[in-house]
Amino acid sequence: MKHFALRLFTGCIAIAGGIYFRDFWRSDFGPPTFIFLVCLGVTLVMSWRGKGKSWSLLPGLIFGMATAITLTITYFVNLYAGVATLIVLLVLGRKSGFLDWWVSKQ
Repeated sequence: MKHFALRLFTGCIAIAGGIYFRDFWRSDFGPPTFIFLVCLGVTLVMSWRGKGKSWSLLPGLIFGMATAITLTITYFVNLYAGVATLIVLLVLGRKSGFLDWWVSKQ
């Protein structure tokens, strides 16, 4: 339940920041900064395994970079290419056994 609350709180902060700094997000620096912040946030949230447990940086980096790659392709190409990239990365994670390993570590 604490994981859910942390993720919900992070999402609410991101939404509030997007509304408050709307002019910045529409400038030339907005999308790259957004992609970096999402990558950083996903990395931190997915690296944390709970209170009293050690941080696991590798799964966090993998999820964060996959999110950054998908958002970058979505921004520079189009929505369909970004969704296709996300599906390919999920299938690759499933076929390689990474997702099973990550779920078993939780």
